[in-house]
Amino acid sequence: MHPRGAPSPPVSTGARRGHRAFWGIAILLLLGTVGFTAGGHAARSQARWLRSSLQSHELEARVQALRGEQAAIEQTLARVEEGLAESGDLAARAWALVGLVPDEESGEGVDLGEPLVGNTEVWPAEATGRAEDALREATVLRASYSRILRGMERQADVWSRIPSVPPIENARLSSEFGLRHDPFTGRLTWHRGLDLAAPTGTPVHASADGRVIRAGRYRGYGLLVELDHANGIRTRYAHNSRLAVRPGQWVRRGQVISYVGMTGRASAPHLHYEVLLHGRQVNPKPYLLPDSFLAD
Repeated sequence: MHPRGAPSPPVSTGARRGHRAFWGIAILLLLGTVGFTAGGHAARSQARWLRSSLQSHELEARVQALRGEQAAIEQTLARVEEGLAESGDLAARAWALVGLVPDEESGEGVDLGEPLVGNTEVWPAEATGRAEDALREATVLRASYSRILRGMERQADVWSRIPSVPPIENARLSSEFGLRHDPFTGRLTWHRGLDLAAPTGTPVHASADGRVIRAGRYRGYGLLVELDHANGIRTRYAHNSRLAVRPGQWVRRGQVISYVGMTGRASAPHLHYEVLLHGRQVNPKPYLLPDSFLAD
């Protein structure tokens, strides 16, 4: 031991170096700890930024997809509404044709209005409302057409007796009803029916339901079939090569009753077709469906 008051022995150079090394290491460790902590915080911030960026991109993609779905639904709703408006017009025409009176209280036969289009400011509430309106209108139209169909079914027997179907499919109309030059004399005469040109043997169909009252050879008509449709209307089918029915037989619209020929007063194979209203020949054309014949 050193005596009290005696000076301390000098510190050696090695000891001083050891102290400096210790403090240097300590400072390095402290800086490393601080750097690691700061680096970890930066890494976590970067990770949060990446996650936020990815979520933003995903959200934007989802928004774009929803906008596309919204546009598609808008187009579908517009088409549905346009179709309902057109169906409403058809229903009104059907009511008039059938001769029934629409039920105003239920909305049958009334104008359903113009279709809604394009307003997407309030979504999806507006689309839901439009879809509900379309469903309501469709329900009304269904009830309307059901009543029309029931009315047509009640009148089906009358409709089936109107000669509205051409007796030859895709026939060429070679001579109209009315004044024409007689093919034998060349003089103007009154033609009392329609001439439908077709090859010999072409099937001839009943233009409406009816009963056969004539089936045989009659003067200038040659082989003739005459049908009574029991509503003041009769039809005649003349110049046939052969017949497929007999008197008293009941035939349905479209049934084959004879075959085209040129018997009687005929210059070429054709069917002479007449419609008689209360015993008088009238123009058959108004009874027939549109586009019943080929262009001459």
